[in-house]
Amino acid sequence: MTTKKAPAKKKVVKKLATKKVTKKKVAKKKVVKKLATKKVTKKKVVKKKGKPTTYSDAICDVICEGIAEGRSLARICQDDNMPRPRTVYDWLRRHPEFLKNYEYAKEDQADFLVEEILDIVDNQASQPVVVDGIPLMVDDKPVMVADNVSVAHARLRHDARKWAASKFKPKKYGDKLNVENTGAGGGPIRHEWSIMPVTTKDSA
Repeated sequence: MTTKKAPAKKKVVKKLATKKVTKKKVAKKKVVKKLATKKVTKKKVVKKKGKPTTYSDAICDVICEGIAEGRSLARICQDDNMPRPRTVYDWLRRHPEFLKNYEYAKEDQADFLVEEILDIVDNQASQPVVVDGIPLMVDDKPVMVADNVSVAHARLRHDARKWAASKFKPKKYGDKLNVENTGAGGGPIRHEWSIMPVTTKDSA
């Protein structure tokens, strides 16, 4: 009797062992799937906003303000939420009001550049005197000296701004003097002829 019952116990133990193994494997697979889905969701790519292409009066006002304050269009277009230069040029062709404000801003920029020239010549044509890596101070102010390098750099900045101002506002800062002949009140010139009687010795 004992010899016949022994194999039955072994079969039951094997079945339980196989059930435990299969349950563990299934559980592990589920955990791996969950981790994989979490990793995918974390790696979602956030798309950056592109440059605006739709015409906007607010954007045009910001551009004109930057131009009038001495900034170049290339620098302005590098800011966030600003269009590309090519888009701005297209707006200038399509919108006369923006073109007029832009031209006024360029004239204001010429005045701004001239003011910068005065500041460069008066205050930025020198460098502080440095002793052992420390600026030399007198009365809590750095001692400034105009060396060849700083003077040459200041002259370059001066010439660039002078040239730009002469192009942006030629009537005020241009080197060429345009002479115009006009009539009374700035109108066109009028030519008048009159016939006068001529007396000769024979007629006298």
